[in-house]
Amino acid sequence: MKKISIIIPTYNSKSEKRNCIEIVLRALLNQTLKDYQVVIVDNATEDDTFISLSPLFDSFSKQGIGVDVIRCGERGNKCLARNMGAEAAKGEILVFMDDDTVLITDDALGYISNNLQRCQFACGAQRFWTILYWDEQKALAESRANGFDYLKSVAHLPRGIKRGSGMRDLMEFTWIACFGAIYKDDFDKIGGYDINYSGWGRHDMDLMLRLLVGNFGFVNLFEIVSVIHLNHKVIRQDLQKKHQNISYYLEKEKKLGFVFKPNHLFGLYEGDGKEVLAERKEN
Repeated sequence: MKKISIIIPTYNSKSEKRNCIEIVLRALLNQTLKDYQVVIVDNATEDDTFISLSPLFDSFSKQGIGVDVIRCGERGNKCLARNMGAEAAKGEILVFMDDDTVLITDDALGYISNNLQRCQFACGAQRFWTILYWDEQKALAESRANGFDYLKSVAHLPRGIKRGSGMRDLMEFTWIACFGAIYKDDFDKIGGYDINYSGWGRHDMDLMLRLLVGNFGFVNLFEIVSVIHLNHKVIRQDLQKKHQNISYYLEKEKKLGFVFKPNHLFGLYEGDGKEVLAERKEN
């Protein structure tokens, strides 16, 4: 069984995201596999998130689970934060998680440790979304007492269709940064996350594109792992970079000569073929 390192970047979770990271960490304590490391990358937090997390760190220690907190001084660059977390990782396998992604499949880490092979990456877990204004205090209290039943009661599995294109929006799947896994050696070999992305959007798609071009195998976790995404308002500074990130990503596709079709990766065919990587045709 291979040791896992879980990498979670976070920024102002208490003030900006209704203290999501506390519930995320509480859920990890329920994992049947205990031989793992948690690497929390503090992405220049300015509130008192980490003061409130101190008792939880003690709970991990009592179970023999190591928690390392490292600081990334560049606010908004989640790619840099995740790369720093990977560098600090002691496990063979890296599991990337967002600080608002609650893992509710208790044997998920054990499955990944036992089944993920080298030159493979895994994501696509079934992703439920809570209502936007879920009650923080009730959610915390109920999750402590009832195994996250409250969160399940206010969550749904989206299956939205984009009206402009008719394509599925794919929000019911996790991408590699939201919840995904890869061997540390393979992550380093592919060059990690591209730190030219900042804020929100396309950085995980970029990594998956490069992995597929590099002939890495894909493991779809949809039938195996479930998570709950704790919905919240998008942080303004993150959203400001969205269009810039999209333009940069499209240039990456052009340079590599392929168009990545994630709806085909996850097994959803929308009448435009089944290829995951389509050769890019210049106009």
